[in-house]
Amino acid sequence: MEEIKDNPDNQKFKVFKTMKEIGNLLSQRCSTEILQYLSSHDPMRYKELKKLLNCDDKMLSRRLKKLKEYNIIKQLSICPEKREIHEYTLTVKGEELIKFFNNFI
Repeated sequence: MEEIKDNPDNQKFKVFKTMKEIGNLLSQRCSTEILQYLSSHDPMRYKELKKLLNCDDKMLSRRLKKLKEYNIIKQLSICPEKREIHEYTLTVKGEELIKFFNNFI
């Protein structure tokens, strides 16, 4: 009996589902702005992004977390011996996504 996960049609559905989720994420407030700022001011700290975006901590934290989950951005730890200070940068996927959108401009 064939397993469902080995079915090629199931894999295509999974890709389309992920594309839809990423589309929904990018349509949420501040998501594309985060990518835009990171593409031109890479890397950036949380406080810098917050100041530029003028959004609350909860929203910014959620957006950064989701962008990390989809491997669009990555978090770098700076000075771990003092306290956790993080910078954010685009991943290769994130850079490709920016290039993709720039083709429409």
